[in-house]
Amino acid sequence: MSEKTNLRQADTKVEVVGIVSENTLEESVRDGKKVISGDITVQTGDINFVTFRVYVNEKKNDGTDNGCYAGIETVMREYQSIAKVGKDAATRVTVTNGQIRPRSYVGKDKQVHVGVSYQTMFFNRYDGDPEKFEPRAWFEVEMAIASITPELYTSGENKGEETGRAIVKGWVPTYSGIEPMTLVAPAEDGIAEAILDDYTPNQTVKFYGDIVNSRAEITKEIPVKIGKPRFEKKTIYKNEMIITNASDAYGEDSETPTPEPYDIGAISQAITDREVRLEEEKAKAKQPETAASAATTKARPKLPNFLSINKF
Repeated sequence: MSEKTNLRQADTKVEVVGIVSENTLEESVRDGKKVISGDITVQTGDINFVTFRVYVNEKKNDGTDNGCYAGIETVMREYQSIAKVGKDAATRVTVTNGQIRPRSYVGKDKQVHVGVSYQTMFFNRYDGDPEKFEPRAWFEVEMAIASITPELYTSGENKGEETGRAIVKGWVPTYSGIEPMTLVAPAEDGIAEAILDDYTPNQTVKFYGDIVNSRAEITKEIPVKIGKPRFEKKTIYKNEMIITNASDAYGEDSETPTPEPYDIGAISQAITDREVRLEEEKAKAKQPETAASAATTKARPKLPNFLSINKF
C-alpha cells in the first residue's frame, strides 16, 4: 500500500536483453556506510538504449549484510562496457525484475518536468546461444486510464491528420504518490483500433509492450535576404513505450481473475495531492535563496474531475 495515496502501488516491470553500453557504478561511503550507486546503460538496438539507476547499501537497516550488494559489486568491477572496450568485447547482459519509476519534479528552470526512469539490482551475464542473442527491452505496467486519443501529425504536409496510432494517457500509483504515464498504441496488427474501441477512461488495465527509440529528421527552412534558401536539418530522438498487449479491464467480465480496479475517487484525490506538492515546489523554487527554506502555504485546489485530467 502507498502511504501517501492509500492506493495499491502499481505493478510495473522492465526486462532487457542487450549489451552494456556504459557502466558508471562506483562505491562510496555515505553516512558512514558503503554504497554502490550509478547507472548501467544497455544497448538493445542501433539507437535503442535503456538506462537503469542503481543504488544499493552494503548493510540492511538492521545491520545485516545486504545480499544484493555482492552481485552489484560484481557488475561494477567485471561488466565491461562498449564505451571502454568496444562493442565486440562488451558484456552481454540480461536484466530482470526492473521497475518503472515515473516521476514529476520542478527543475532549475522552475518548470514541472515529467519523466520515467528504470531501476533494478538484478543483472546477469547472457548465457544463451550466441546465435540466438536477440536484444530487446519490454515492459508491463498497471494504470488507471485518463484518456485515449488518436495521434495526430504535428507538422509537415499531413499536419492535423491522424497517424494511425493512438495515445494512451494514464495514472500510475507509486509508493510516494501518483504519476502520469503515456503509452503508444501502434497501427500495426490493429492494436490502436482495438485500444480505441475496447477501453475507456477510468478503467484499470495492465499494458505490455516494447521500449523503443525512434529517430526522425526534420528539415527547417531558414529565411535569407540574399541567395538561395537555406535549410537546417535536425534529428529528434523519441523514447516511446509501444503497446503490444493489454489485459481485460480490471473488475469486468473476464475469463481470468483480475485485481480490483483502482477507485476513481482515490485516484482523483491523489492527483490533487500531486498538484499541491508541485505548486509548493514551484513556489519554493521562485523564492530568493535566503528564503528558500521558508514554508510555503497554498490553498488546496478543488478536487479535479479525473476524466478532465491531461496534465502530462
